[in-house]
Amino acid sequence: MFNYCGIDESLVEYITDTTPSKIGKYQPGTHIPIVSPDEGFDETVDVAYLGAWNFRTEIMNKETDYLSRGGKFITHVPQVIMFS
Repeated sequence: MFNYCGIDESLVEYITDTTPSKIGKYQPGTHIPIVSPDEGFDETVDVAYLGAWNFRTEIMNKETDYLSRGGKFITHVPQVIMFS
């Protein structure tokens, strides 16, 4: 999605991922750094793009601290929605 839309590190500061082998690397084609959710969901994040929309329930269950601080997720599938 980021490659298709031309979104790169000038627009998105980082991507979070729980896969240990991806942390510390970059999203192919976009050069956006990949960090752990522990590092990524800090107090400065108000809204996070949820690219893994098909894991929405699992991610929401894991990110309860982020959500309890008022954090929100936005996704594009099946339509653009914001939820918390």
